[in-house]
This record gives sequence, structure tokens and C-alpha cells, in this order.
Amino acid sequence: AITHAGWVFLRGGGPAEQLEIEPRFSHEEETALYLAELAGRLADSRRLPEARKALKRALDKASSVPLVRWHAARFYASTGEWSEAARHAEFALRRGVRESAPMLARCYLEMGDVERARRVAQLAVKSFPRDPEIYFLLARTERSRNDPAAEAQALEAAAEAARKAGLPATTYLAYLGQARAALGDARGAIEAYREALASDELAPLTRRAIEEALAIVEERSQNILSP
Repeated sequence: AITHAGWVFLRGGGPAEQLEIEPRFSHEEETALYLAELAGRLADSRRLPEARKALKRALDKASSVPLVRWHAARFYASTGEWSEAARHAEFALRRGVRESAPMLARCYLEMGDVERARRVAQLAVKSFPRDPEIYFLLARTERSRNDPAAEAQALEAAAEAARKAGLPATTYLAYLGQARAALGDARGAIEAYREALASDELAPLTRRAIEEALAIVEERSQNILSP
């Protein structure tokens, strides 16, 4: 039987293969939550048949538990089964699992339902105002709506949140340069690209792509200013 020590080990990030897959807890909900988390660990280890089996057992035991459904959403998102992931994320969000909002927004975006993705992403931003990745998700929805002004606003927020958290803002700045260029804001685009290039963490191909984008904006800007 799995012990509570094993449960703690699982939550601490131990590899799935070192855990027993037949847990015995005093409450079905606790067993279901264990199995749902285990499914994610098995999926990370590319053991998908076993992961699906563990997840099915979890849902059979306690499909009404919001956190079990949240783990189910994460599992199905990891396999690209977006409609199934959305179904579970919707349930979890309705039952108060706020962490489901970013996942649900991404599901809708992947499914092509841009407006619903945008609404849920806006909700996620309100719930997690310090998370740059959620602003970036909102920016993706705005780009899909062909709204560079709203996209730029979300990317500016993403970059600022990253700076405050001491995280790299390079990706957000590179996309911000594109959004500002699309708005005809050459000065703003150049500023964003240059800040992105100041990072020491850029991969060579990424640096080259940003340098090329910067050169194009600078050339266009000079042509506009030339008599």
C-alpha cells in the first residue's frame, strides 16, 4: 500500500516509477487526487497508457472534486486534447479553482474560439496580476483578433511583470516590437527590440531574428524621415 510518506514524496516531485500505483487512503477523494497527480507524473515520463488508466480511476472515484478535474485538464492539455481539457477546466473554474483560468483560455485559443479565450484570459489576469505568462496569453488572444494596440498593451504589462519578478522579459519585448511596428510606432518598436537585445540569454538564432527585425524598422523609419 502507498504510504503518506509516498504521497509527500509525490508532491515533492519524485519520479512516478518510484511510486506504487495502487494507493490506499482512508478517503476516496484523497485517493482520487493522488491518482490524478500520478497521471501527470506518468505522462511526463511518456507512460501515457498508464497515465490514462490512473486518471480514469481518479475520475471514476471522485469526478466532482475540482482539483481532480484540474489535474485532468492539465493531462489532456499535455496530450493536445483541447476540447477534453476545456471540459475539465470549465468544471474546475466554476468550482473555484482559479488556476484553471489560464489553462481554459489556452484551450479556447487552441480550439480557435478566440473571443472566449480573450474573456477568460482577462479573468486570469485579474486573478494573477503578477504573472507575466498570463499577460502573454492575453496578448496571444489579441494578436489572434488582429488588435495590435491591445496586444501591445498586454505585452507591456507582461514585460513589466517580468521585470518586477526578476524574470527575463526578452520574449515579451520581441513580440512587443512587432506589435508596435504593426501600429506604425517605429520609435516604440526600436526601443523594445533594443531592450530585448540587451539580454545576455538570447540564443544566437533568436538574436539574429530580432536584429533583422530591428534593422527593418530602422530602415523604414529613416526612409520616412528622409526628404
